Amino acid sequence: MSSSHSEHDATPDPGGDLSAVVIACALVSLAISAIAVAARFYTRIVIVRVLAAEDWFIFAAWVLSDANTSFCLLEAKSALGHHASDLAPHDFLEWGRASWLTTLFYQLSLACSKVSILLLYIQILTYNYARRAAYFVLAIVVIYNVAGFISSMTLCVPIQAQWDKSVKGKCHTQPRYMWLFINLHIATDFLIFLLPIPVVLRMSARLGQKLILLFIFSLGLLICIISILRAVWINALFKSKDPSWDFVAVSNWNSIEVNTAIVCVCLLVTKPLFVKLWERVRPKPPTTTSETASSSTTSDRLDSGPRRPVYPSSREQLFEQKLPG
Repeated sequence: MSSSHSEHDATPDPGGDLSAVVIACALVSLAISAIAVAARFYTRIVIVRVLAAEDWFIFAAWVLSDANTSFCLLEAKSALGHHASDLAPHDFLEWGRASWLTTLFYQLSLACSKVSILLLYIQILTYNYARRAAYFVLAIVVIYNVAGFISSMTLCVPIQAQWDKSVKGKCHTQPRYMWLFINLHIATDFLIFLLPIPVVLRMSARLGQKLILLFIFSLGLLICIISILRAVWINALFKSKDPSWDFVAVSNWNSIEVNTAIVCVCLLVTKPLFVKLWERVRPKPPTTTSETASSSTTSDRLDSGPRRPVYPSSREQLFEQKLPG
């Protein structure tokens, strides 16, 4: 048995094909995020009738995720999901080019998702320390993603030297830059997850409502876990003897992460849509004629005098009012 198979005991015999798995994972996750974005824009345009910068950033994130998926499909068509021993040099060349573009759009899409949720935090977090923290994390996200984009474009000069070894060029050491950005990416994931938790815990709302909010915000923890799993797989790839086969897991986690981030950000503002749907499907108790007349009389009595505006008495109540929906 060759050394390659001794290091990867779970690797099937040459001739296997996982490209269909890559394609299915990419398309299904993209479709789910498309539904989430459509639900968000329906909520914001039809129900709430407000569109803000964070909505356009999440739309940009989905467009970039769509581009990421397109090049992921090209990866699967060329080499990804096949054993290296079954591929021709031209296949590796096409895979390298598509892989570089996939990674680029993956990074840009996640950056837009993070900017979107941080802009939302800046609007709804009522404590000054929380807003300042959101601005701080937003600055970190923008700075390291701009630096990452510049690094990707200048890692090799010319760019083609990154995937075409026949092109003579000058390249920097990739792992050093890559792990710096991966660590910053994971760190900001955790910061975004933790930012709203103290504000929710200090709310004076019912326990059930607080638990629902904690659940929604805690979906960010799922992104953190996916980021860590992806980093673990990337680290294992440095020892791989069959990268076109072993990279399948990383590619799938890329697709899942970038689209799950979009879904989680969209869920934060689609509460009005779910409330509207629930009101349509829930059974309504029968109302008698006497109850209707009594309700109408009471309503007329309440509406007869001038109403005093009700102002939030605390930052927690103001936070509740600012929550989307």
